[in-house]
Amino acid sequence: MATANTRNLWRFTAAIIKSPTDLTAASPFGGTAMGLIGDFVFAVENAHVEVQAEEFGGVTVDYVRMGEKAIITGVLRTWDDDAIGAIFPNTADGAGSNRKLIKSQVAGAGMTKPGKLASAGSFKLLIASDAPDHSPSLLFYNAIPMMDTQLRISATPAAEAGMAVAFRAAPDAAGKIYHMGLLEDMSL
Repeated sequence: MATANTRNLWRFTAAIIKSPTDLTAASPFGGTAMGLIGDFVFAVENAHVEVQAEEFGGVTVDYVRMGEKAIITGVLRTWDDDAIGAIFPNTADGAGSNRKLIKSQVAGAGMTKPGKLASAGSFKLLIASDAPDHSPSLLFYNAIPMMDTQLRISATPAAEAGMAVAFRAAPDAAGKIYHMGLLEDMSL
């Protein structure tokens, strides 16, 4: 173990990269840059089942490890057309600006109707550290993008605006859910 050093504190800008293909390349690592995410929270819920010993009056003597549920939540700090198109189920190119337009509607030509699986829009997601030799990055092998539980747009004169988004992890075909660490130690 190294001596504690403040230079090793985790401080990095969280750049979100869709579908990276080469972790040895420069950012966006062969994928699509989708802007920055702020108020970034990575949470893992570890499920377990208690093993109780009847001979000891039902005292818990062990635990059986179950699967993990992983999620990234944060605030999309930039209006990035690639991010908007990947996260929101119904978007279109604006008629005048040609920028992404979020369309909340439940019917109409080309609209994603309620009842469609969100996993249809999943992809590999890299939360890339801007100091990859020192700070960890996070790779979801099968990220399901979505709005956070409630779409909140915070806009005040004293702070930047942003939209609450979430990425839920699901296993990929090889059973991988996520890896966290230095980029040089990860593989796609």
